[in-house]
Amino acid sequence: YKCSDIYHPESERTLMWNDPSIGIEWPLSDGPTLSEKDRHGTLLAEADCFDMTPDSPAGAVGDA
Repeated sequence: YKCSDIYHPESERTLMWNDPSIGIEWPLSDGPTLSEKDRHGTLLAEADCFDMTPDSPAGAVGDA
């Protein structure tokens, strides 16, 4: 998992591991072993995304 700053659980998002729009072919003969969090991932198309552009408050660097 990638963290770019202090861990803030309320800001965490999880994508569905097998979202067809992402198009990853997982070569899993026995199926995946998923954490509880990963079992409840969201489709990318339905995800609550952050605006990380430099002009947005979330994308601003150095103003915490």
